[in-house]
Parts: sequence; structure tokens; C-alpha cells
Amino acid sequence: MMEVNLVPMGRESGESGESERTYTDNVSAHGVRVHSTSAWQRGEQVEVIPMKEEMSVRGEVVYCQRVGKERFFVGFKFPHEHVSWSILKRFNGLVFTNILCAMRW
Repeated sequence: MMEVNLVPMGRESGESGESERTYTDNVSAHGVRVHSTSAWQRGEQVEVIPMKEEMSVRGEVVYCQRVGKERFFVGFKFPHEHVSWSILKRFNGLVFTNILCAMRW
């Protein structure tokens, strides 16, 4: 889990163009799932900006699932970029370490 800012790209005037500070539920090199207080439409563009000095990335909404009165899970794919955030490096290292430990037994 990591904290991020979501900045909508190109929403029509009259709709909120402000960023939303939130956190991820799932992260991969090709996309991210976040908690949001906004309903997003499939195909909308967003800039995902990690709060801890990581590189920002542009994503595209692939789904928006309501999970409460004012809460949503939103899936963004990163169609043009391969993300190398440090959280992914830590996770990959843990998986590799666990595989090596399992092989020893």
C-alpha cells in the first residue's frame, strides 16, 4: 500500500479537476487499484503521483466499482509505461526470497 495523489487529466469544465489524496489497494508494474471518493468513467486519464518521491505515471481507468455510499475502488492501467516504484522492488525481492526458502526444504 502506498499513498498517492490522483490528478484527473482533461475532465470537462464544471467537473472536479482537483487532485485527490488517497492510497493504493493493489500495485503492479502495469497498473494500480486505488480507493477513491470519486466515481470515475472508463477511459478517463489520470496522473498518479506517489507521495514518497517516486516517479509519477499517467494511467487510464479500466473500471470503477462502488464499495460504499461515497467510496469506490478504481483500477488504472499504465498503457505506455512500465512502473519501477520501490514498493514493487521490495515485493519482488520478498517473493524471490520466499521461493528460495521453500526450495531449501
